[in-house]
Amino acid sequence: MNELIKVGERIEIYLKYKSIGINHLGRLTDTSGAQVSNIIKGKNFGLDKIYILLSVLPDLAPNWLLFGEGEMLRESNSAKNSELDITKHENERLKKEVEHLNAQLTYQQLAIEAYRKSFELAANANEELKEITKFYKTRQEK
Repeated sequence: MNELIKVGERIEIYLKYKSIGINHLGRLTDTSGAQVSNIIKGKNFGLDKIYILLSVLPDLAPNWLLFGEGEMLRESNSAKNSELDITKHENERLKKEVEHLNAQLTYQQLAIEAYRKSFELAANANEELKEITKFYKTRQEK
């Protein structure tokens, strides 16, 4: 079997595995879906196309693509992707926690403001009661 056809078949396997469409890969490589389709069919293409594919698909293992050897995905990138997924998940969890804490802070600020206003009202009422008491004491003394 022609080696280019084998490379094309492996590209097709990768695309199916990653759920990447031919047109999407064409956009990623600044080519067209038709050119990607020609590569998949094993038509003549230059080494520059392979280089571009490997640069836009960083988890695609070059040895697997070119020779069918080893794993389809690069291990280091898989580990990095796994770490990245964990970091993204932790980041999302922390964002939600910050949002929750901000909501609590807002509620507490509103509560403090309400207590401050209540205190002011109570202090004003206390002053008014002192004035009233003073008024009645002076009237009583007369």
